[in-house]
Amino acid sequence: MKNIRTLFITPPYYSLRDLKPGHVYSLGVLYLSSYLREHGFDNKVIISDILTDIKPKIFMSMKSYSKKWRYYKENIQDERHPIWKKIEDIVREYQPHIVGISSNSPTIDSAYKVASIVKRVNSDICVLFGGFHGTFCPDEVLRKNDVDFVIRGEGETPTLRFVQEMAKGTRQWEIIPSLSYRHNELCQSIPNLDKLPIPARDLIVFPENYEIKEHAMLATRGCAYQCAFCADRRFWGKVRQRSKENILAEIETILERFPQTEKIYFSDGTLTFSKSFIKELCEEISKRNIKMKFYCTARFDTIDEEMLSYLKKAGFQALYIGAESGDPETLQKMGKRITLNQIENNIRLIRKAGIQTMVSIMLGVPGETEQSLKNTIGMMKRIPADAFDVNCYVPLPGSDWYDQSPENIRQNINWMDIGYKGSNPILFEIEGKYDLFKYIHKINKIADQRLRKTIIKMIFKKITDLFS
Repeated sequence: MKNIRTLFITPPYYSLRDLKPGHVYSLGVLYLSSYLREHGFDNKVIISDILTDIKPKIFMSMKSYSKKWRYYKENIQDERHPIWKKIEDIVREYQPHIVGISSNSPTIDSAYKVASIVKRVNSDICVLFGGFHGTFCPDEVLRKNDVDFVIRGEGETPTLRFVQEMAKGTRQWEIIPSLSYRHNELCQSIPNLDKLPIPARDLIVFPENYEIKEHAMLATRGCAYQCAFCADRRFWGKVRQRSKENILAEIETILERFPQTEKIYFSDGTLTFSKSFIKELCEEISKRNIKMKFYCTARFDTIDEEMLSYLKKAGFQALYIGAESGDPETLQKMGKRITLNQIENNIRLIRKAGIQTMVSIMLGVPGETEQSLKNTIGMMKRIPADAFDVNCYVPLPGSDWYDQSPENIRQNINWMDIGYKGSNPILFEIEGKYDLFKYIHKINKIADQRLRKTIIKMIFKKITDLFS
């Protein structure tokens, strides 16, 4: 059996916009990396965004954040940008047989650029795409000459089988579920997540003297909800959770291997989906006397005082939580299954518990009206969020709203112009022909004012603590 080397790459995104990312790596490729290593196959991981030295910014307005989007398109097309040379050098040095590239929709053009670099180094390298965009748009991806195969859905089992076929030299692609060169059946989800090895953070190719201080991890896969704008449930299926012992083992491994760690983010779609799960997890963190700043996602309809007490005691500092709209009818169309009362009452409970909040807002959604936007502005002014994350709606492949979008919109999305967020909406006019950009400006201004206020409070508290 041939010794097959695999190189996993998450394409650059933040660095192409001159932005420093937060927690810097994709857990998806790290799970694939650890899974291959467990089965005896050599591999490494490139997290492209950490290859450039970009200094963090204390404050950036939503307007400035959005303006930086133009750099993304320019830098993808600029062969002289240093990130491309760094990726090429690593590929040349490692000489992989397979390169696996993650491919979420907003970063798909960056992923295609990486594929072209790989093929330029050696056209015999097999380029394998995975992730959300490859899963829901495999035919589009396979039309690219630099892409050889696509793995759809959960990747561990089919990726291993693909590498095994390459190693044996038999290359019987038809027996590998979820592999697209034609549409095989999707592979069944892994029922027991404890069977997976923890993500192979030690296989990341780090720049010299680079210290990673923030880590991401997952306690679950899947989603219990059906928001119209999200593809998580269709990609991962229903919720599967790891045991608390398995989760704590990963936390302790992170702290042992990376003693400089300052923050751990749970990147689950909704960590707070079950009070009993949170209770067990937080009690175990407290029992082991783990002192760490944790962050996670939450939903307003899952929060109560008891759950917040568990989170606070275990060291959770902030929740990323989706309100999306201040209009009841829009919330219903989104399939959010939350009410304005839950948003306004529960965010005050979170504040009372001493936990910070970043509240997600989505603009430019189908059927939006001037009144619904005014309702969102009113809600933002009323609720005591510490920060707002303002997003413009994009019909993401795999979501219900994408399926319902007119064919001309689905066929003409230019992902280099859209991105994850900013002021580049697909639907430029709301019902009644009111200018959506006017409301984007107003809502971004509220978000900026709130963030400034929060930063000033944090600085004042640090100064006060120094002299107390």
